[in-house]
Amino acid sequence: MVSKKLPKTDQFKGIEIRDYQLIEEIGRGKNGVVYKAYAENIDHYIACKIIPKNTLKRGWIIELKKTAKLTPVEQIVDYLFCDFINIDETKYVCIFYEYINGDNLRNFVKSNENAITLTFIDTLMKQILEAFFGMQQVGISHNDLHEGNILIYYDRLKMNPQIPRIKISDFGIGVSRYGLKPKDDYKELARICHDLLNLIDPSDLDGKDRFFYDRFLEFIQKRILEKNPTVGTFVQNPEELITILKQIPDEYNSIDIEKPTKLTHPFDYLRCEQIGNSFELLHLLYSQNFPGYDDLLRRNNTILTGPRGCGKTTIFRNLSLKTQILAGTTEGFSNNFVGIYYHCNDLYFAFPYLKSSLDSDQRKAIIHYFNLCILYEILDSLSETFNRFEDRISEREISIIQDHLMTYFRTYQPSPEGSNALRHLMSFASGEKKAVRDWFNNKRKKHAKMPDFLPLDFIKMTSSFLQKNINIFKDKAIYYLLDDYSLPTVSKELQRTLNDFILFPSEGTEHFYKISTESIVTFYPYNSENKLMIENREYVVVDLGSYFLHGNSSMVEDFLLNVINNRLKISENIDAKYHDIRLILGDNPYESYNELARQLRSGKKVRYYGWDTVVDLCSGDVANILELIKRMFEAVGPDNFSKSDGVEIPLEYIRSDKSKATHIQDKAIREAGNEFLQQIGAIPEDDYGTQLKKITEAFGHVANWYLRNENSKNLDTKPPHQAFRIEMQDAIYLDENSKKIYDNLIKYGIFLRDIRGKSQRGNVVDRLYLRRLLIPTFKLTPSKRDSVRLDKDDFLLLLKKPEMFKNTQSIKKLVKKTKHVMDDEQRKFTDE
Repeated sequence: MVSKKLPKTDQFKGIEIRDYQLIEEIGRGKNGVVYKAYAENIDHYIACKIIPKNTLKRGWIIELKKTAKLTPVEQIVDYLFCDFINIDETKYVCIFYEYINGDNLRNFVKSNENAITLTFIDTLMKQILEAFFGMQQVGISHNDLHEGNILIYYDRLKMNPQIPRIKISDFGIGVSRYGLKPKDDYKELARICHDLLNLIDPSDLDGKDRFFYDRFLEFIQKRILEKNPTVGTFVQNPEELITILKQIPDEYNSIDIEKPTKLTHPFDYLRCEQIGNSFELLHLLYSQNFPGYDDLLRRNNTILTGPRGCGKTTIFRNLSLKTQILAGTTEGFSNNFVGIYYHCNDLYFAFPYLKSSLDSDQRKAIIHYFNLCILYEILDSLSETFNRFEDRISEREISIIQDHLMTYFRTYQPSPEGSNALRHLMSFASGEKKAVRDWFNNKRKKHAKMPDFLPLDFIKMTSSFLQKNINIFKDKAIYYLLDDYSLPTVSKELQRTLNDFILFPSEGTEHFYKISTESIVTFYPYNSENKLMIENREYVVVDLGSYFLHGNSSMVEDFLLNVINNRLKISENIDAKYHDIRLILGDNPYESYNELARQLRSGKKVRYYGWDTVVDLCSGDVANILELIKRMFEAVGPDNFSKSDGVEIPLEYIRSDKSKATHIQDKAIREAGNEFLQQIGAIPEDDYGTQLKKITEAFGHVANWYLRNENSKNLDTKPPHQAFRIEMQDAIYLDENSKKIYDNLIKYGIFLRDIRGKSQRGNVVDRLYLRRLLIPTFKLTPSKRDSVRLDKDDFLLLLKKPEMFKNTQSIKKLVKKTKHVMDDEQRKFTDE
């Protein structure tokens, strides 16, 4: 470890550097020690961090100079100057900062645990995001943010001296030359705030505090941790994140449980996480007729996947008993199943830095923690049922639940007479979760006491107990709805450990796991013994994107119609005339895809618009379609829809556009596709964002080349070749780098993989569909008749050298035309 190279305690005490004397050591970390320094001539204190020079990464001085530009940022410790000293033939770097008379967050929490309130965590989050904004402006990351370099202090010169304030230190020097990977600042901020939230027992919270706790937790999971720029402009955007965070209290104030919630604007809350805990609104915006509904509810362990924005979280939350209870409905009691919702980001925060191999006790601890999480969610659902529908669960049932759990927990003490037993159990479960986290993270320390692990069949036995003894569970299957079980957040080691457990057949009890994952490549289908979990044996896959590719077109249209029209009807300021999106958008400008293709080939100006066109552009990404229609409404002016004569429908041109130069729908459709393409390029370079954008553009270019130059085969009318699908001609074996690129094309929903595949030469090979939102960008049609057929060399060329792939079709055609006039050497050369 680098720390072994650090100097002894107080080794530099008394040394003078630039008129400042090092008077006491006040801290040490993995890469350096910190002294308090004093200049007597000006009566001034500063801090000095001393680091062995040979441990610093190359270019550290450049990074350090960047931090000088952060001086105006109040939440960042000011860098002052740098110097060098030689002691015992070792060269040390001395970095001088402003001195903060406070403590780091780690020590502050230990000595002030009662000070860790929701207000404290909220303030900390906002101040660090403000620091991130300044860092973003000068192009610097911290790369080693942790509790040790977040300083908490009180400023007596401020108007409110009792308010704790923060400063971030150690910029530019957090990563050593010894190969440590830089830490993601947003991921570390999420972990820090989540750990602070764990110091608060949510079962002790009511009303506004409980609402804020749940929303803040969701904000961390769905906003701070989000890295996919195609999801929205808030991704790693500190300014937008602060705005969203500030809106949470207003959301609570606007909730009225007693009457149906209305939307202010029909395209508010495009994604489930924006709705938060407004359960009635969540329920109102939900449509049960989504493609795949019946398959998802079959009694199997199920992997639910689909492109971002297809509604996986909305579906799971609405299937949960808790959402139905909090929405004020009783339909959850009449279903033939009970849904228990759990968000898997909680697993990441509990076990953020797992090693590639775990011992038996560590695996048992992870399963024990998971058991406790599921138990907590069961208790929470029962508690809400008791609070709102007291007649559905009796005091006797609560008592026997407590008796059942006492057989598993030796240290549990029954709740005092007259207290809320379910809340008491929830508080106990929270404490047990903390105990296992503490043991896991301090396992090597001598004082660390191993918890008593629950048996592996705890959920099975508890599910069976509930089904036999608790009325609302009787004769019903239990679906444990595990949301966002996705790599890399839920790591391979976590998935391998839990797959042993959650994908094991539930013999003797009707409980099943429904697992949502970002895409099929973010589910790791192996167990702890590295055994492959077989699809259609241990689990089935429900891919929502596949239903939009191959499902009945009228079913897809009905679903979208229901989702959009429902929003129009429950919006406050939408006149009844505009409650049908079909009338608002009108008909397509072309009678068939073949007609559209011929117009594109002829070079005519083509416009994309009409209800059928919008349906055709949906790959299951409902949020993108809602955003697309929102653009159209905003172009006209949303307020105009409040009057029956406010908008001319179908939407075509703004009234002031006398020349009819810009078609409202066409402009919105093209902008949506172009923005999505740009967002692909903004994907982090760790995930090959720039390369993914080049691949998308190269394929779009080739698909357009086919439309302009080739005709569909076996059709007498010889329409242009229309394809947005890649069809492999061979089974493809990818090297490690190509496999990562391919997986990210699927993960980010740039291409949708047809899970059915196609048989080619004895192998089932992938078929990939370009995200339909990009069809207008590359001047294609939504026809699924044709495909771009690629052999393994062509496909590898697309992944590795997309710029070269872009021109392969025209080169091949030229060679084919001229090959008959070539000699043998020339033919050999062109074949190569």
